Amino acid sequence: MRFQTFIETPLIIALLSGFCLSDDMPFISMTGDCRYPAVATERNSIYMVWLVVEGKPAHLYFKRSTDEGIQWNSSRMISNEKSDCLPPALAVNSGTLHVAWVDFGETIDGEIYYARSRDGGDTWEKNFILVANAAGTRYPLLTCHQDNVYLIWQDAQNKIFFKASYDQGKTWKKETLLGKVGNHSCYCYPPGISCNGKDVAVVWTDFGKNKKGFKILAYGLPVYKSEKDMVSSVVCRKSTDNGRTWSKERVLSATKVAKETQDEIDNPIMLSDGSLSYLFWLDKRNVPLGE
Repeated sequence: MRFQTFIETPLIIALLSGFCLSDDMPFISMTGDCRYPAVATERNSIYMVWLVVEGKPAHLYFKRSTDEGIQWNSSRMISNEKSDCLPPALAVNSGTLHVAWVDFGETIDGEIYYARSRDGGDTWEKNFILVANAAGTRYPLLTCHQDNVYLIWQDAQNKIFFKASYDQGKTWKKETLLGKVGNHSCYCYPPGISCNGKDVAVVWTDFGKNKKGFKILAYGLPVYKSEKDMVSSVVCRKSTDNGRTWSKERVLSATKVAKETQDEIDNPIMLSDGSLSYLFWLDKRNVPLGE
């Protein structure tokens, strides 16, 4: 099982451009701007969803290859006719595709929609609303393991939410509030998520004032405790029962920053190979452009 990440997307597109496509046969040829591709792979199949923007509304399209990218089926729209969509999330397991996106077609604050295909994208079930009030959410993320499907998102109020399905997306449990980010957040990026069996981990970046007398811990050691400190950090919460209950917040990395600098630690991404999880983030504490 593999799931969409921001690292995979440009890599796969680059491979397709360099090895599978000729100059006289465009990969995607359609009216409008194609933006924000999300890619997932399973065995020999590659799945992609992306936005096509023709002014407004912006619609969501799907494309599939079952031979490692040599040939692709025709593009098809899977969002609502009156949609105005934002970048999608995509995950696949055992041929069942899961797609989530924020739709501003009907409400000012948006709704998180969900679409599912149980036959690798040949047919799609009717779209339905997972979250009726998305509160300005921009970039949801999906991942799945066996029958379990997990969705996370961060809204404009800087709240981090988690939502789970335990029957391959047929029904969904009520969302769980995992955290409230401080004064600044990486709103232009989503939190990160990984799953290994029953273990689920969610990470996000936080920025704010340190509370008086409160010690921020990294790997069990105190880092900063001054009331005047501004702290940029990577925060994690973990579940060992498929997202039903969660541990307390744990700071994985933290650094003191100046008030005028609000993005020392940013853009967390998590990957999983089924047994281990790997965390990456952009860190500017030593180099202005980041490491």
